[in-house]
Amino acid sequence: MTSTQLRPPRMRRQAMAMRMVNVPMRRILRLPFRTPLSKNLMLLYLTGRRTGKAYRQPVSYVRYGDSLLTPRRREVEAQPGTGAPRTNPARRA
Repeated sequence: MTSTQLRPPRMRRQAMAMRMVNVPMRRILRLPFRTPLSKNLMLLYLTGRRTGKAYRQPVSYVRYGDSLLTPRRREVEAQPGTGAPRTNPARRA
């Protein structure tokens, strides 16, 4: 079984909806001029740690002084003093 088959149907539907929304969002956010969406969204470029695969992910943000705040997943939290993410052991099953 693949990991997608192990997910509950609700999570599979949500993942499919997000994929359908993210494709046009990536194209809009890559435009060379500002759009109303780019006021609160940015395109985050990531590289997979193990595979080296490149990803582009639309992410919402809020300006807070000189910083940009973005939402984070609940099971990931920063390691004290380093800022490096680590998996929250309470969320592991």
